[in-house]
Amino acid sequence: MSRTVKKAAIPFSGYLYQNFVGLNVLCDWLDDPTLYEWVKFEAYEDAEIAPPALDDVVAKRRDGSYFLRQVKFTLDALNDENSLTWDWLLSHRPNGTSLIQKWSTAYFEIRALGVIVDAALETNRRSDRGFDECLLSDKDQWPSAAGAVGRGMEAQTQPWRDGALGPRQSIHQR
Repeated sequence: MSRTVKKAAIPFSGYLYQNFVGLNVLCDWLDDPTLYEWVKFEAYEDAEIAPPALDDVVAKRRDGSYFLRQVKFTLDALNDENSLTWDWLLSHRPNGTSLIQKWSTAYFEIRALGVIVDAALETNRRSDRGFDECLLSDKDQWPSAAGAVGRGMEAQTQPWRDGALGPRQSIHQR
């Protein structure tokens, strides 16, 4: 059976999923009112708070650290073509950067300011076996356990991890 989805429904579904992620954060805050000073959704307008690539759900904790969540949604999460894979994260987009490059740039920009950050991807995509195996491997052995994926990850994040690029020297493409 073929399923037709209106184009307008796709972004709406993504924002709805993002709202569910944010509501989960708000519920945590209700459970523990001392957890955050504030929570924002789509915080991209305030560059002091969140770098543009990690701005979907942002919270400032009472200790001054930040909670950053980037949300990615796919309509058909059960379709293997929409799996959470290293190829999806590492492949270059039309503007020349991969998701990993975009997110690592944003992460290390805010870390360069001396800010403690808890950043993560929230998605409804199901991870494939290769992705799971890498994450379950010993973190000290990760690049060698991940093989080409580990080398690709290191190559795409190395300049920021080494501090070779400062917060404003990164290759932010918007």
